[in-house]
Amino acid sequence: MHRLQTLVNNGNVYSLSLWSGLSGIAVSTSILARKNKNYAKMTDVLHSFILSNLQQDIEHATDNLYGHVDMFNYDCMEVLSGVGRYLLQYDDKESL
Repeated sequence: MHRLQTLVNNGNVYSLSLWSGLSGIAVSTSILARKNKNYAKMTDVLHSFILSNLQQDIEHATDNLYGHVDMFNYDCMEVLSGVGRYLLQYDDKESL
């Protein structure tokens, strides 16, 4: 877990994706936080980062509709679909 935290802190995770990005890491840390409260802070930080960068990903995907749609725009685990699935597990309407 320490290596994963180092990768995130150094900016080596470039996607919000559920499969290969920060949403997947946030799900993992939230599961770990159930038994070890030390992971709760990391989960909160990841969740806030995802929410603050989501609009940019939505705009990027919308721009792609007019030219270059790629797999990351519609795959059920990548980017918006995956992030949407991640957000569904939270009853946190204030932050949305």
